[in-house]
Amino acid sequence: YAGVHPPLAAAMAGLAGDAAEGVVWDPFCGSGTMLIEAAIARPAAVRTLVGTDVAPAAVSLATANVAEARRRKLLADRVGAVLREVDFREGVERIPELALGGVSLVV
Repeated sequence: YAGVHPPLAAAMAGLAGDAAEGVVWDPFCGSGTMLIEAAIARPAAVRTLVGTDVAPAAVSLATANVAEARRRKLLADRVGAVLREVDFREGVERIPELALGGVSLVV
């Protein structure tokens, strides 16, 4: 499953600015690369990564990639991850971390 090339994802996460203090949401998470790079770019600020995608294979791959990033110590242990197979339009209703005012950055 092809994802965003990590250096490109890192550059895009850097361009997103310093707004992430809490929850980072990728509504079309694919392999999870953007979420991981956003957390790496803001190690002290990111509390929770939330990824949604309608493709079961994408969510499985994102879950594996987040686990691998943890294994490699790229993500702080305190960073939570919520990865769900759900249409982004339903995510706000079905994922508590996406409640109104809960998301600090969308990547």
